[in-house]
Amino acid sequence: MRHNKKTTYNRVVEKEWGNSPMKTRLIVLIIMMISIVISMQPADDANIQITGRVLGIKSYKNQLYVLNQTDNNIWRYDERLNLINKIGYEGQGPGEISRLTDIGFLEDKIYTFSRNRLLVFDLDGNFLKEFKVPPDVDGSILLLKDGKAVIRTRDYSFEKERSIIYKVNFTDKDLRNMTEVLVEKVIIPDKYEQVAVEPRIEAKYSEMARLVFISNPSREYLIMIYDEDGHLVGKINKKDNPKIRADASFKESFLNALISSPDKPPTMNADMIKNFFNTLYFYKYLPAFDCFYLDDSGNVYVRTFQKKGQKTIYEKYSPQGKFIKRYFLDDRFVDMLDVHRDIAFTESTFYYLYENEEGEYILHTEILN
Repeated sequence: MRHNKKTTYNRVVEKEWGNSPMKTRLIVLIIMMISIVISMQPADDANIQITGRVLGIKSYKNQLYVLNQTDNNIWRYDERLNLINKIGYEGQGPGEISRLTDIGFLEDKIYTFSRNRLLVFDLDGNFLKEFKVPPDVDGSILLLKDGKAVIRTRDYSFEKERSIIYKVNFTDKDLRNMTEVLVEKVIIPDKYEQVAVEPRIEAKYSEMARLVFISNPSREYLIMIYDEDGHLVGKINKKDNPKIRADASFKESFLNALISSPDKPPTMNADMIKNFFNTLYFYKYLPAFDCFYLDDSGNVYVRTFQKKGQKTIYEKYSPQGKFIKRYFLDDRFVDMLDVHRDIAFTESTFYYLYENEEGEYILHTEILN
């Protein structure tokens, strides 16, 4: 026997539209369509109203930090993209930034490396101290909670064959007594000036998890997990990762990115860039993945080269390396040359920064379901 007890919703529909089954179905269909449209609404894109050339973005404790390369300072925003304050001043003196290249966070402080100096500020922008960096230390520096550091270097070698040598070392508090944990060589074939798509060998630190993550996608899908003493404690090593070809479509996108890049010399026109493009060597297959990011808890987000329509596939892992989830995220406007610098994650939100045709910096925000 059919249960014909009417719900409140049915009674409201009948009161307003009559008891026609066709009208009822029409209302239900409209409501379903509205729900689908709402769930498919594009993520927010907001003009962050920043002046100057932006180098990249980073997140720390649910706030965003934008690196302003023109002014050599950092702009700090809250979750609603309200500007909180600016950190650092351009200059050569104590506490002044002469060349902003990157930033890091540790114990509610922000540090930046500027011409053989490590400058430390609190999050309100007050200068605290600076450290002299030994002149032979040339690379990105990652400060750890116990006073040690991780240094990643990238150098050219001309022994036997032209190549790029990547190294990652754990060091003591004086940035000496290095313990090498990674060495990787990427060969530049004869007749070429450079490798077009280098594997992004990166080192990142989770203050909350007290773990260091070092990627090496040159040969396989591999992110090594270390404790603060440089002991290997885990791996993210996906064995069934598909190989992605550097096909004609990818090369065309790469060339267009070079032509439209704001970092190209102002005297370089499109023809000159095309000539430079012809000196780049593309390996048959792209690296195992593009790059990776951390949220505050130490969850790992791997940006793959795989696409689903106009969306990019990202894969999330726990700090211990356990696979959690796959995301399909819309990052179609991100600069493929600077994708490692222009994207940030919190545990609930995906961000990326891009420059529109009017030269405005737009922050794309997407909630992670």
